Amino acid sequence: LLSWTESRWAHRQEALIGCAYVLAASIAILLLSQDPHGAEQFTHLLAGQLLWVTYAQLAPVAALYAALLALWFFYARRRPALFYPVFAVAITASVQLAGVYLVFATLILPALATASREGARGLALAYAIGATAYALGLWLSVPTDLPSGPLIVCVLAGLALLMGLIGNGQRRTSAA
Repeated sequence: LLSWTESRWAHRQEALIGCAYVLAASIAILLLSQDPHGAEQFTHLLAGQLLWVTYAQLAPVAALYAALLALWFFYARRRPALFYPVFAVAITASVQLAGVYLVFATLILPALATASREGARGLALAYAIGATAYALGLWLSVPTDLPSGPLIVCVLAGLALLMGLIGNGQRRTSAA
């Protein structure tokens, strides 16, 4: 579906992806609304339980990621229509472990923060923002006793905003 919408409305693709996330979350609420433990399950779906993921849960997802990465580098990279199916499988597996908020923020915020930087430098900075936010968010979650997933999202948003402001300041300085 996202591949189809990109071919027709590429200029609206980010908004359409966001709408797909909102729709999926709404469907999850509807499906869990009749379950006596639905509110707890929904909280896990949105916020995740990053610190409580076991090796038994992680091993199959790691194997899936390895298979998807191999598929991407050896086959799908040359076939743009395969991006969204590979992406959908990876995201679905990721949400099961980390939650919707953390997965969505990890995909969007570093890219948004480094949108003005091109090439390998921008990519390296995006990875650094993500890694720093995860490390700082996890570290802060221990002494504050706050949920790690939402705290990482907040740290990630703060770092992305800071880097975005720094990037805009540097562009203004170089333009002057």
